[in-house]
Amino acid sequence: MRRAEMKQFLDREEEAGQHVFRLEELAAAFPGESPGTLNKSLRRMVSAGLLHRAVRGIYFNDQPKKRAFCLAERIAQAMRPGHYTYISNSLVLSDWSIISQQTVALTMMTTGRSGRYSVPLYRTSKPLPWAPKAKRHSCGLRFSHTRQRKEDIKADVLEGFHLLPYARPEQALSDYLRCWPHPLHELDMEYYRHIVAEQQVSWEAANAGQ
Repeated sequence: MRRAEMKQFLDREEEAGQHVFRLEELAAAFPGESPGTLNKSLRRMVSAGLLHRAVRGIYFNDQPKKRAFCLAERIAQAMRPGHYTYISNSLVLSDWSIISQQTVALTMMTTGRSGRYSVPLYRTSKPLPWAPKAKRHSCGLRFSHTRQRKEDIKADVLEGFHLLPYARPEQALSDYLRCWPHPLHELDMEYYRHIVAEQQVSWEAANAGQ
């Protein structure tokens, strides 16, 4: 695998909206490489700055023409292929100010396995000759397993804000209490009831207009 071949592949995939790649996808894209050769080639592509390893077996385009929307969520999606994963738990409650402390990790529920990870994201600046290893942002990913059926989960796709479905407040609270029977943060239940009632009115109005 040559740098030019990888660059052409990444440019083509970016045009199609793809920025994150599982090892299996890269193997399919370069079928002439044996598993051992592919791993060596990917290490060279990482050293060259074309790819970066997010977690074992998952890479992302490190030199896109335009940085991907919600890279951390794309990585999370690639980490649980074939499973329903949505943003919920303490992050949603923090966004709505229902819990007292801010949550910085991306907290998700998934029909896949639970797990905690810290993944690198894009470099904060372009590499320079005197600083070839520019600093990177990172993000904590927290997956919690759920046995709920997809059709029973109250989560919405918020285009322009998130890539993964985003739980409604009542779903997020239910998930949070299921994961933490003894809440880790103080809950503002009065504000929670106000938010749920307000959203219920909005959803009913939206449905009536359809």
